Amino acid sequence: MTILDKIVSFKKDEISRKKNELLQVKKKVSKSSKRNHDFLAALKEPGLSIIAEFKRRSPSAGAIADDKEPEHQAVLFQKGGAGAVSVLTDAEFFGGTDQDIISVKKSVSIPVLRKDFIIDELQIYHSLFLGADAVLLIVRILEFEKLKDFISLVKKLGMDALVEAHNLKEIETALKAGAEIIGINNRNLDTFNINTETSLKLKNNIPDSVLSVSESGVTKRGQVEQIEKYGFNGVLIGTSLMRSSDPEQFIKNLVRSRQ
Repeated sequence: MTILDKIVSFKKDEISRKKNELLQVKKKVSKSSKRNHDFLAALKEPGLSIIAEFKRRSPSAGAIADDKEPEHQAVLFQKGGAGAVSVLTDAEFFGGTDQDIISVKKSVSIPVLRKDFIIDELQIYHSLFLGADAVLLIVRILEFEKLKDFISLVKKLGMDALVEAHNLKEIETALKAGAEIIGINNRNLDTFNINTETSLKLKNNIPDSVLSVSESGVTKRGQVEQIEKYGFNGVLIGTSLMRSSDPEQFIKNLVRSRQ
C-alpha cells in the first residue's frame, strides 16, 4: 500500500465517522456563504503568483514546523508578497486542523486554498463552511465523473478548484472534466519523491486558456524564474517556506514584486 493509499483509506474512515456532522454543515452552507476573495483572479495577476503553504508536517519530511502558528505565518506570507495562502487541514498525516484555515482566513486579505484529500462532496461544503476560497481536487484519487461533478459543485458554491495532476494522462482528464486551474505536482503521490522537472516537461500540455500552477520542491530563486519563464501563473511553496526563519523575506527573495 502506497502512502497515498493509506491517506485515502484513512480519509474514508474519517468521513464515515464524521458523516452526521458533515451533513449538518451541508444544511447550513449556501451561496450566501460565498468566499470573499477570488483565487482564480489572484492567479491572473501580472507576474508569477506565490501560493504560500502552511503545514506542520508531512509523511515524507516528518515534523516541519509544529511550533508555528497559522495566523502569524499567513500574515508574514502576505507581507512577503504571496498571492494566496494554502492551508493543509489533514490532521493524521499533516498535523492540520479545521481551526487553522479559520484562523488564516481571519488574518489575511488574500485568497485561502484548503488543501486536503477530498473524496466526498460533503468535504466541499465543509470547505465553504470553514471559509475557503478554493479547494484542491486530486485527479489521482477521483474517478472522472466524480471529478467532473466536484469541479461543477465547487464553482456552483462560489469557490475555485485547483485540480492537481502529475502526468499527461491526468492533465488530459483534468481538462476533460472542466478544470480552469491545473496544478502540476512535482511530487509523486505514490512515493512522495520530488522531481522539479515534472512541471516543466508537462506545461505545454495545458492550453493558455487554463491557468497553471507548479507545486512542490521549489526552494530557490532560479527555480522560480524558470517556472515563470515556462509560462506558469503560480507556484505553490510549502516545506522550504515553513522551515525558513524569515518567511516574509524568503518570499521577497524568490520573486520580484508585482508591478
